[in-house]
This record gives sequence, C-alpha cells and structure tokens, in this order.
Amino acid sequence: ALPGSTVTLGGLQVVTGEGGQFTIFRAQPGEIAVERPAWEAANLAWDGTTDSVTVELEPRMIYALRVAGDGSGAGSVTKWAELLELADNTGINAFVVDTQDEGGIVFHDTGVALAHEIGAVQEFYDPAQVIADMEEHGLYKITRIVTFQSNQLARYRPEIAAIDTSTGKPWVNNKNLAWLDPTDPASWDYPLDLAEEACRLGFDEVQFDYIRFPSDGPISRLSFDELSADDYYSEASQQKRVETIAAFLKEAHSRLNPLGCAVAADIFAITLESTSDEGIGQSPRVFSDYVDVLSPMIYTYTYGSGWKGWDDPTDHAVELVSAALDAGIPRLEGFAIYRPWLQRAFLEDSDILAVQDVANDREMGWMLWSAGTIFDAGHLPPPE
Repeated sequence: ALPGSTVTLGGLQVVTGEGGQFTIFRAQPGEIAVERPAWEAANLAWDGTTDSVTVELEPRMIYALRVAGDGSGAGSVTKWAELLELADNTGINAFVVDTQDEGGIVFHDTGVALAHEIGAVQEFYDPAQVIADMEEHGLYKITRIVTFQSNQLARYRPEIAAIDTSTGKPWVNNKNLAWLDPTDPASWDYPLDLAEEACRLGFDEVQFDYIRFPSDGPISRLSFDELSADDYYSEASQQKRVETIAAFLKEAHSRLNPLGCAVAADIFAITLESTSDEGIGQSPRVFSDYVDVLSPMIYTYTYGSGWKGWDDPTDHAVELVSAALDAGIPRLEGFAIYRPWLQRAFLEDSDILAVQDVANDREMGWMLWSAGTIFDAGHLPPPE
C-alpha cells in the first residue's frame, strides 16, 4: 500500500492514508490520476458504475550516474557537457549531483545562511542551470546530501556534535572529519534546510548519505546527548540508534514529499544481510516505513577476504550483489523500494554490465558510483 499518494478526479483531490486507501465524495465519472514521488504516475478511467477501484503504480526505473559537485563533475562546463552527451547516447536516465559532499562542502550558492557562516560554500556550479540542462535532456534529477558527517558545522557548533570523551571536543574519525550528534534534533536542521532548498530549486529526489552514526575511528570514545559510549553495543543502544535515524528520515519525508520530492537514504550493504545495525543505526526493515528509496551501497571492495569463502570478493561481483539484494528484499516492510549503488572501480566493463543486470532482473534500477565521475559508454547500457 502506498500512503501519501495524490489522487485527482475532476476538480477533486485527496491524499491516500496509511493503508493506501482514498475516498472521494460526490465523485463524477472521469479519469482518476494518481501521483507519488519516486513512482510513475498512473491513470484509470472510471465510468461511475462501481464504488471501489484499485490503482496500481510502478516505481520509476532509474539508471543513474553519480556526478561530483566540483570541477571533476558538475563544476566543469566541459565535463558536464560530456556527461549530458553520454546520457543522450546510452540508457542513462538520471544523474545524482552532489549538493554537499563528505568533506562538508556545499558546491553552489545557497540561501541557507549557516552554510556561508561556517565557510562550507564553494561555488562550482549554478543549480538552476544544472537542473534546466537535466530537464532538457529528459533526466531524473537527484541531489546527494552528506548528512551527519559534517566537518565544518560540527567544529563550528560543538554543542550539536558527537563528542570525544577523552577531550570534551568534537569527535573525529580516521580522516580527521567531525560528526554531528544524530540524537540532537538541532543537528537535523542544517541538512534538512539544504534538502528543502534543493526541492524548491527543482530536484526530483533528495538522497541522504552518511545517514547514520559514526564509524572508522575511536568508537569507544564517542558520546552523544542521548547515548553514551559505556553501553554503545547493548541491545538498547542499537534500538536507540535505529530509532534516531528513522526519526530523522520521518521528519525529512514529512517536509520533502509535500514539496514533490522523493526521499532516499544510502545504507551500508552489509545491513541487508546482518542481524544487527552494525553499530551505525541502519535497518532496512525500519527505514522502509519512512523513505521512498533505499540505496544499499554494494561495492565488492568493502567486503574483506573470506567473505562467503571468497579470497577476493571482487572476483565474485555478480554473486555478491545477487546475495545482498536477495537477502534484503524480504526485509522491506514499508513502501520503500531498493535502488542500489553499484561500483565502477576495480571491475571490467563486462562485470559492471553484469551487476547492472542483477538489479535489472529484480526490477530495481541502479546507480553507478565513481568518486571522480569517470564513465564511458563501454560500461553503460545502450539507449532504449
């Protein structure tokens, strides 16, 4: 069932409830139109002879490339033109353009004053032009916002940062990047403000990355407003972490869906098969009630030697992606769909196409990750 879908008949408009139901009073025969972010719109002719109808929607099948916001991607006129031409001549129908990256950089001018105040803004591209270009080329428009790893903001406002118990200062990971405290709702405002602006600018979907608790650092010294390091690995702490991230996503969905934007969340692929939150507060089962799209990042190089008995998981890309997705499908209990991130690096073109087929066979769509926005037609599907 799809809640929050807009149903129109004649001059009447209603929104479906939690169970996907809708009721239209004094309905006149005509065309019933249903729309929902991340789904293809549907129409059904109603002749007035029945008092109940079922309208089925299909998820948008998205085949996207990740586009960095700096000079290696959207920030380069030449590179941007090449990417648009590549999309025109392949089966690509979407781009994922960074608004804020892992380092906390915001890549375009913004009306979010705090971004300027903390020195996060570096103007590489004009979002209005980027959006207009994507629309001209028939591309679905996604923007990516790195969320709780927010180095500039966490250092500027330590009262909303994750704290290192040994220093009393913002905790930093192995790359010396500071994190916000997800348990403090005051840390939510900044990424949500960026997201709302992106929707109003014209993006179709906001993808929250690093939508989790910190990792890759001295975890034992982490402290949050509502979670201490003392019992970080307890069952109660795991539940608190998952509930915290889910609450953020619920808030994001309540703000962005009414603006017409789909809400997506990037998740560790291991959570599709794990029985825990992996210490980061991610749960596909729980999140599926609060977002439109869940994107597991299924990269073979993140799996260690010995995974499923393989010396090198990269040699088993198809089996690895297949196993992850098949394990994750039964965990979807809400209205979310899967659209996985797939890798380009370390694979031959034939392997990249093969893992795309794994997602295609499961009718999911996919996105292709490249840190440097390096793509060519050899590892992309042909145009339809």
